[in-house]
Amino acid sequence: MYRMVPLPSTFMITSILGLMVVIPFTISGKIEASLGFAFAIVFGMMFIASLISITPSSGPGPDTMGEDEAREVEKRVKKRVSKRR
Repeated sequence: MYRMVPLPSTFMITSILGLMVVIPFTISGKIEASLGFAFAIVFGMMFIASLISITPSSGPGPDTMGEDEAREVEKRVKKRVSKRR
């Protein structure tokens, strides 16, 4: 297996902007087709790498659940803490 390292968000932005510039320039003929294709492959690989390195959320939390569900979790946590004391 391999170990993923989270990439900065600017890496994804750079890959998207690179693709948005290279593809139209190649189609319009401002860049040679072989050079444009090479740049498109590089920026595409950068984009795929940034998608792979997206870190998953840490699990259910107030941002990922409804208000009622968040209250229930909070109650369960308070019960556990009070039992330990």
